[in-house]
Amino acid sequence: MLTTCPACLMTHRVSEAQLGMRQGLVRCRQCAVVFNAHDMLREGSEDAAWPEPEDFPPQTDPWAAPAPAPARGGAQPLRDPVLTTENVSIGRPEGGPSIGASGGESPARSVGTSAGIWLTLAALLLLLVAQVAFIERTTLQRQFPALYAGLVRLCLPLGCLTEPVRLVESVEIKGSALDALAGDRARLSVTLANRGPLDLAWPHLVLTLQDAQGQRLAVRALAPIDYLTAEAAPLLRAGTEVEWRVLMGLGDARPMGYTLAVLYP
Repeated sequence: MLTTCPACLMTHRVSEAQLGMRQGLVRCRQCAVVFNAHDMLREGSEDAAWPEPEDFPPQTDPWAAPAPAPARGGAQPLRDPVLTTENVSIGRPEGGPSIGASGGESPARSVGTSAGIWLTLAALLLLLVAQVAFIERTTLQRQFPALYAGLVRLCLPLGCLTEPVRLVESVEIKGSALDALAGDRARLSVTLANRGPLDLAWPHLVLTLQDAQGQRLAVRALAPIDYLTAEAAPLLRAGTEVEWRVLMGLGDARPMGYTLAVLYP
């Protein structure tokens, strides 16, 4: 029987015994291409001038150096070595970098690339948190004063504050008095102190009028425009105390006591 190499069209004579040893896989002696002899098999004359192939070589060490190419004119059956990864190490060409499973990328470079990606993601996350904190600064001010104070300290050197700081826990009422005047008039005197490290917006004052039993009679809310004068500073400066007096009407209420509180609406 004859078979033809599909690459170089070299014709070889093979036998059933030879084909059965490796399921028909042979190697062309002319171009060394491996092909299935069954695919190119045809009948041939017994006395044709095709040389008989050499006997199949015995199984040898699959990692040994390849044997010299046989003489041209016959088909060489393909050996079937058993591949294993045990005790196999990948060498390094002399003068060149180590070759790893990643196609030549060194472990140090891989670690550096991963670290750079994580640092970039962390920076983007911090930027997102800062944006959310700035947008929700009013909520942070009311619910998390300490967190808001830290945000303010970060914003001061960056110039990202668009409105005065409001930290109610930094404002202290040092003293107050409510003096009744003629008719339903009264004069409220109050001393405000800023105990924090930052200049603050002027707070609102909430006056609650009470009867002799401490029951609430009326509530008066005074915005900064109601008690500040034209000479007032634009902010309640850090570490300062300021006294203000404001005239107000009590209406029908005849209070026997009062409470005063500050707030930022």
